[in-house]
Amino acid sequence: MGILLKPFLNYIKSYIRDNLDMLNHLPEKVKEETVLVRFDVINLYTNISHNYGIEATQDWLDKYPEETPGRINKDFIIESITVILQSNHLMFDTSVYRQKPGIAMGTRAAPTTTNLTMSYLEITIYQ
Repeated sequence: MGILLKPFLNYIKSYIRDNLDMLNHLPEKVKEETVLVRFDVINLYTNISHNYGIEATQDWLDKYPEETPGRINKDFIIESITVILQSNHLMFDTSVYRQKPGIAMGTRAAPTTTNLTMSYLEITIYQ
């Protein structure tokens, strides 16, 4: 699912892939009075509600339908994200647990879904 959603990251103006990408976003010469600011969300993955992650994914799919491969429909993607978000199981010793809140860090879709959700929040705040 992460691979299917990854093209949507190209539409996020504030998305920085890694340190090199950050450097490439900066001008060659930075004014001395320039201040670089970053922030971190504490426990980001576990603080994203399932419903909000699904809503955010739905919004990106609606805005950029051309990014959805023709053989895969939007409903399939939403159903898949719903299953991924709501079926987070892990085993510790011999006990099986279900992670109820948030996005499980170990899923391949987690980084992309998280980035799409946070940018959806950012867009919503600045509208």
